[in-house]
Amino acid sequence: VSNRLGSRMVVLLIPSSIQVCPPSALEYFPPEVDLSDIDRWDLEQPQRLLGETLDRLDLDWHDLRGAFSEAGECPYSRDNMHWTTLGHRLVAEFVRRKFSENPAQLTSPHETRESSPQEFSNGQITQSSLH
Repeated sequence: VSNRLGSRMVVLLIPSSIQVCPPSALEYFPPEVDLSDIDRWDLEQPQRLLGETLDRLDLDWHDLRGAFSEAGECPYSRDNMHWTTLGHRLVAEFVRRKFSENPAQLTSPHETRESSPQEFSNGQITQSSLH
């Protein structure tokens, strides 16, 4: 669908709170769980597996762990898995920076909005008469 609309789909991989925050910053995290036990826990696995899948599908993707880890404080709420204001700001800044560096990522290299305009009509994607 994104190609037909002259766009390129970009996927943002959102980390789990425990991937970017220390357990002590998360009241809901069970204290008896030791994430340093690499035989039981692989905190890289979600992004690794999803990244491999997205690569096979030839989709652009970005891992937000770096943006969150650079914050200096936990971007998730202490008592639930929702972002704080800081978390929202970090993601907004990441997206702004990433796409202002390379606006071409916003459109497909195969077709552009100008060459193939389309619009939605009654929930359907239709070719626009605007030429």
